[in-house]
Amino acid sequence: MRPAYSFITAALLLVSANGDAFQEAKDAGITEQQMKDAYPPRDPANVTNWFGTSLYGYDKCDEIDRSIRGWINEAYADANKLVNIEGVASNINWDSAAALEYLGPSALNKDQQAQIQAVLANVATVSPGLATRPFANWIRVRCDDPLQRCSYNCPKTTEDENKADLVAYSRNPDVAANRKWPDISVCPSFYGLRNLGNAIAYGSGYSNPKSKFDISYYYSRANVFLHELLHIDLAADSVNSSPNPQIRDLKIKYWDPELKPPGPSPWLDAYEPKMAKILARFLPKGPAYKQTGYFVQRNDDNLVYFSLANYVQSKIGGYPFLPVIVEDEVEIPRGSQPRTRATDPVIVFSDQGEKPASFLNFSPSTMANATSASVGSGCAAASTVEPQDGFEVGKKIPSTNYPKSYLEDRKKWIQSIQTPLDSAPTKDENKCHGVSGDTWVMSRDVAVDNAKAFCAQREKKVRYNKGSVNELELSVWKSGDDAKGPSDAPDCQGRFQHVVIDGCDGNDAVNNPHNYKFGATLTAADGWSYKLEPLSKQINEVSCDVAYKFLWDALEIRGKNLPDAKLGANGEGLKSQLSGCGALNEWKFERTPKDVKFQWYASGRLPIGTKACVGRALQSAGGSGKGNCHGAGRRRRGQKQQQQQMGKRYIGIEDWPGYGDDSKHVFKGEEKRSIGIDDWPGYGDDSKHVFG
Repeated sequence: MRPAYSFITAALLLVSANGDAFQEAKDAGITEQQMKDAYPPRDPANVTNWFGTSLYGYDKCDEIDRSIRGWINEAYADANKLVNIEGVASNINWDSAAALEYLGPSALNKDQQAQIQAVLANVATVSPGLATRPFANWIRVRCDDPLQRCSYNCPKTTEDENKADLVAYSRNPDVAANRKWPDISVCPSFYGLRNLGNAIAYGSGYSNPKSKFDISYYYSRANVFLHELLHIDLAADSVNSSPNPQIRDLKIKYWDPELKPPGPSPWLDAYEPKMAKILARFLPKGPAYKQTGYFVQRNDDNLVYFSLANYVQSKIGGYPFLPVIVEDEVEIPRGSQPRTRATDPVIVFSDQGEKPASFLNFSPSTMANATSASVGSGCAAASTVEPQDGFEVGKKIPSTNYPKSYLEDRKKWIQSIQTPLDSAPTKDENKCHGVSGDTWVMSRDVAVDNAKAFCAQREKKVRYNKGSVNELELSVWKSGDDAKGPSDAPDCQGRFQHVVIDGCDGNDAVNNPHNYKFGATLTAADGWSYKLEPLSKQINEVSCDVAYKFLWDALEIRGKNLPDAKLGANGEGLKSQLSGCGALNEWKFERTPKDVKFQWYASGRLPIGTKACVGRALQSAGGSGKGNCHGAGRRRRGQKQQQQQMGKRYIGIEDWPGYGDDSKHVFKGEEKRSIGIDDWPGYGDDSKHVFG
């Protein structure tokens, strides 16, 4: 009977602990509704099922886009997938390629191995609803940018004109600031990233090893969220740096031969795989008691990319070895060195004996882009301030510290990507048409189905969905061989779906929240080309009316195919423009999928006399015109006669699609009252409204 008694006792203690957790959450300001809306949700009436760590809050996320909450929850679950695999959460193989390249040789991290394993094992328990972590914890997630850091743009590099933005940042609890629980803030750049599944599909869809085995191609919201989790002491089990050290973003400095005179570089944040691998590949220049393991266990992205590399390897059947750090003339012949810095995944260094190694194709300007950060760091920018635990690159780690099997694998990897200097680089090139213009495919899923059908037949060019909003043309050709068709093309369906379709236009919550497809052309390294060409012109159309209501002007606007970057996923852009006309009250915006003519409906109240301003605001939000919202507020009588004299037919309500059949058109009004024609703004007074 004793085991049963012990089990009951433990259960009672757990109930008591979770009861205390409920009160603790309330004392910390978490409402019962927030508990129910958390991820995973927590039922205030049933605290016995409170396990693991829940996300709560979602400050301002729903106001920006209702999809964001789901993306955050998905990223949390996906981050858990990265660490909850054999070789990461448990039983790390310290001689594996991922461990050697991100954590350093085992001889140089043996004193830190137990803590590195403990950190990853602990992060693996901070998962949604994991019963092995029986006490309830919370992480507040936010989209309101409490520190106003998301709006700061990181500087451009000299070789990469893409401006990098901060993706996310995190904070540990601060009792003095009334923060009982840690928080993670996500920035707009986070919304546009792929989820883990799409990232795997995207990277694995390439055939060229320079793409397929480059870990940068598998970047997703999952590793951003894992990065932030590792900064949190709750996840890393590092409160007050005990029992594990806190995980931070360390800084690196190295000898730069391009400086005049040559000298040490500024301090750089050790973000992303290139910097993480440098941290693990060289000995530190400094006190001998701080070996490689001391630094890699404290730098966030070393743990993130170690986890990601293991996960990717489990999915694609090969280790994602790029970027790779190689020694000049020892591992790569002169003349085969990469010509670019920021984009090429090969980093070449020269051994300088007892002096620090010298990089030949690497400079601070190539590393100034940021991904995510903890508080206290921002862009991966240069700094001259001496940091805590800064890593100054010293000598290379001797090859004798690496297993023979790993060194042999490295030779094969390098041979697979070598490109002679006098020949064109061999790589897949996917040219996206870009989110612009007025021709696109409405449904991504329809495009995928069309690609599946296309790849199963022989015609090299086929048009699908004629006359519909999804009309498109698919084509495939083999350079130098006109006899080949889609059924001959290698991985035809996979390349269309993962690269041409999903590799462009998607995951852009700002410019393309509905994932329309604007087309692309993939030119593969094996000579095959794959093209998707949208053929349906999507007409930008609006209807606008402002009615005088004695104390205010009531506005009603409908539209379709306005640019999402200007309109906003939920009308934020239109609302912002209208707010410039005066105090905007009773604002409503909703999608109208059952409307046969328009895609959305907006309404609200503005001060009297703002009709013309509403029209201008509509155009500023991407409308093709002002609708009926122009002029002084009343249209001249006799307009109908003028139009007839000019040979134009006057457009009346009977011209609206679905007129006479309420089931085909969405009319706004009280939900339970039957809506009739007399409910339309201006009905009975043609001087006030023009339908068309």
